[in-house]
Amino acid sequence: MACDLKADNSPRDTFFTTLAFLSSKPSSMLSENNNYGRVAALNEVIRGDTLQANTTGEEGEAVKPLPECLKTSDWRVVSQGEGKFAPRGTARIPATGNFCQGCHVRRNLAAGSIVFRPFGPFGQILTYDKLESLTKKAENEVTGLDALLRKDVLSASGSKWGQMYDGGSTVESFNLIFFKSFLDIGSGPGQEQACAVEDDTQKQVIFKNVGDLARYYLTDELTMARGLARIVPRAMSNLNATNSEVISAMSSAWTKGGGKLMPLFQSYFLSETFACQSAGAQ
Repeated sequence: MACDLKADNSPRDTFFTTLAFLSSKPSSMLSENNNYGRVAALNEVIRGDTLQANTTGEEGEAVKPLPECLKTSDWRVVSQGEGKFAPRGTARIPATGNFCQGCHVRRNLAAGSIVFRPFGPFGQILTYDKLESLTKKAENEVTGLDALLRKDVLSASGSKWGQMYDGGSTVESFNLIFFKSFLDIGSGPGQEQACAVEDDTQKQVIFKNVGDLARYYLTDELTMARGLARIVPRAMSNLNATNSEVISAMSSAWTKGGGKLMPLFQSYFLSETFACQSAGAQ
């Protein structure tokens, strides 16, 4: 039986919203990771990019403004004790420094954190009514995944969280009601809006769901070839990196082979990097 991901106006769309993918990265907007791990995994699967956390960068340089099309009220910070707070929110992290924007703006971690919000840590669909109802129940009234989700909701709306808006230095209160606006995603007035800005044309592309983000990556037909050129060496040869020769050979094979996988794999195994003669074998 075919699985209709779009049944009953479900936010599920593409492989990246299936229970299998989402539960492999058990994050959510209720956790400190704020779905960034899921967006990074999407980048790695499609583009072959392995994103690494970066907490240091240039100092004294003015932070670039966030894209105008990225609209969110998520400026959350989390207490680290002794009056210190760490940025966690969709807007708060890239507004902290230009080095953060390398991933959160240019690799779409900020935009992705918005469109993944309708999904819980194990792939369940989240609604504000669901979250609110769990906070009104006693611990012994919920079981299974709901019990775990209740703990997440209570923690995410607890006193360790606050909002530090752009240009401000004080931490303002944060509570459960913010999640209602977080889940209002679209392109209308007052809605949370995810987007990307293309480097060369400065064109703004709006994402309403995870499927929009995935399809945006795939508009460049060589994206998959470049992604596989990075993933295949790790999967088949236990190598941590690829090189420009392999990427060029596989991209060329993808184009000449009409996007078929066999020519792409052949080009990988026949590249000079892995040829016996170039390695000095007899």
